[in-house]
Amino acid sequence: MGLFDFIRRLLRSKAAPSTRESAPTPALPSNAAGSAQQPETDEPPPDWAPYFQTRERYERFDAIIREYFRDKDRRALIIDGMLKVGKAPGAPDDGGEFDGEYGLGNLSQVCAQAPIEQWNQIVTRHFDGVRRVFSASKDAAVPRLDEVREKLCIRLWDMTTELVRAHAVWREQLPGLASVICVDEPESIRTLRADDAAAWGLDHDELFRLAMENLEDLAPVESASHDLADGIKLHEFFGDSFFTATWALREDMFQSVAGKYGVFFAVPTRHRIIAMALENAASLKALSHLMLIATGMERDGPGSISPRVYWRHQGETHEIEYSIDDNTLNVRPPEPLVRALEDLGQEPSG
Repeated sequence: MGLFDFIRRLLRSKAAPSTRESAPTPALPSNAAGSAQQPETDEPPPDWAPYFQTRERYERFDAIIREYFRDKDRRALIIDGMLKVGKAPGAPDDGGEFDGEYGLGNLSQVCAQAPIEQWNQIVTRHFDGVRRVFSASKDAAVPRLDEVREKLCIRLWDMTTELVRAHAVWREQLPGLASVICVDEPESIRTLRADDAAAWGLDHDELFRLAMENLEDLAPVESASHDLADGIKLHEFFGDSFFTATWALREDMFQSVAGKYGVFFAVPTRHRIIAMALENAASLKALSHLMLIATGMERDGPGSISPRVYWRHQGETHEIEYSIDDNTLNVRPPEPLVRALEDLGQEPSG
């Protein structure tokens, strides 16, 4: 989905929130592509999956998943976006293979954006792949560094995501996000276990250096710029890789789009980074646009990471905390940004 297609759909589904600064709604170019009208329904989907738009569509998704596992003598139950799988009553004992809990965030977002006729195929392909990976990795030996050196990569997750961080190689390079070392296998992205990495005799700094060196080969990225209302320019960096968002970790990522006072940016999904320059006081209008867009993109996915918004200036990155309550955008700028706003002659909003 193109970025402007997304924005148009977002604005149709929810009016832009007001802010204490009366932030403007992002305006679209006259030739922006349209999208299907929202279906009318009195019963919404569960809170964790608003992108299904109706309860009927969500229940179809739920039924397809339960049918998939029923055919494999499994009982499946979805609770708040988590799929719990266990042996069905009376089914033969097979050692509990594939039983456990699985997040449904990405799968549900992919289905919600596809025609219903394709959902069976999408669900089957997804869980068949999970089963193959589970079977292949169950008895896998510790990998050798020379076998995976060129496959090492960094994947971003929000710190609130359920991660077994005690067993992974990770660090917090962007506030609130976990940078996790993974191995890009043909059928899966496998989190590198800290115990396996320790056997190589490399410290974590070296592992992260190697992984960043692979970024250009594993995640080629494209860029584009779009003119919004009030002279605001939105920049996007996008790609098909699961590691596209990892480009935000590079210090030189925003050099071509940053303003005098740096750049605002967000990594709402694994496939897209969005950014706006902070050049002068007028540029502050961009911040509410970015927060609205990041919130909607992270909500709808696929490949959601986080709605967090950041400000990078002079080599430092700060999170700009915000919340949307009762259609009001509340922003809590960090102290360095407050000082920059004072330099701009702009009183910061509370």
